[in-house]
Amino acid sequence: MIRTSLDSRLVQTVAAVVTTTAYYAVPDVFTSRASRGLAKCGCLAVATGASVAAFRQSKREAPAEALSEKLRPEEFVTVEALLEKAVPNAGSDAGPKAHAGAGRAGMAGLAAGGLAVSVGAIAASVAIERRIFRAGERRAAAGRRLPHTRAALVYGALSGALTWAMESDDAARAEQ
Repeated sequence: MIRTSLDSRLVQTVAAVVTTTAYYAVPDVFTSRASRGLAKCGCLAVATGASVAAFRQSKREAPAEALSEKLRPEEFVTVEALLEKAVPNAGSDAGPKAHAGAGRAGMAGLAAGGLAVSVGAIAASVAIERRIFRAGERRAAAGRRLPHTRAALVYGALSGALTWAMESDDAARAEQ
């Protein structure tokens, strides 16, 4: 089982390095915006395929019985607990109608917060992607060869290091 975990970690890390490097080096290979978009979609498809394969492998390695032994119901977070944190007096003696209204308000607040975080993350991602692309275009205008690839190699190495570290942490937790 340890060998399979190592193989899975290695596959995930190599997939992260290759797809990240290819993703950010795409502008050096494809000049039209449409072809760059298709190539980047292909990179994301390969990364997703590698993740799904690793997920399936981990499911085969850790049968449901072993997993259920590690799960403790007292550690689960319930919707009621989240609502109590969001709306502290939702369970007071104000009556069932007040409680229902507070619950809806709490859920609406949680949904609005989740939506705001999602929109912020997407906006930040787009801004960073544009900045990375523009930096490569500035290097291209300065006459450098393969201006996007040099940065892509750095991003790929960083992605590989982070993937290896996360996979090692997951493997260590699985062995406990």
